[in-house]
Amino acid sequence: PSIVRAFLFISLAETARNCPGRSKPPLNVWCAALLLQLCAKPGIISSPGFQLSYAAMLGICVLLPVLKGWYPSAGPKRDRLDPVHRAWDAMALAISCQAFTAPVAWIHFHTFPKYFLLSNLISLPLTTGFLITGLGCIFLESLGLSPRLLEAATDFLSESLHHSLEIIATM
Repeated sequence: PSIVRAFLFISLAETARNCPGRSKPPLNVWCAALLLQLCAKPGIISSPGFQLSYAAMLGICVLLPVLKGWYPSAGPKRDRLDPVHRAWDAMALAISCQAFTAPVAWIHFHTFPKYFLLSNLISLPLTTGFLITGLGCIFLESLGLSPRLLEAATDFLSESLHHSLEIIATM
């Protein structure tokens, strides 16, 4: 369900972006994607994956803009270079998703992830690095090159991510 939701969101947002003179509120895209997915398969509404995916996106549409407004912007280029601003953006994203998914997680799994901020702050850069090095390995391998250093970096990032999440899970 979450992959279908992501596809619908991207498709609808891009379609709306290419319609000049129309407003494109993210909440409208959320509603349209929800409606389309439920029309195609109404029974999916009881799926925890469906509920968590749409709850997280609702948090991003509704709460994330409010939280991002709490940290003043110095401009897009300067914000990317400011580590505190980047950390706040990551925490705001995690908080906005968690605030809306927590009730769904509690109903289905009877638990709440206490260390979601810590795990997100650690896993976000590691996952980004892992994806970049992994894609680099795939690209170089397709050219017939053997990227041993890049493979070692990918393995290190993967193991670091796994190890850090195991430590957080035991807290």
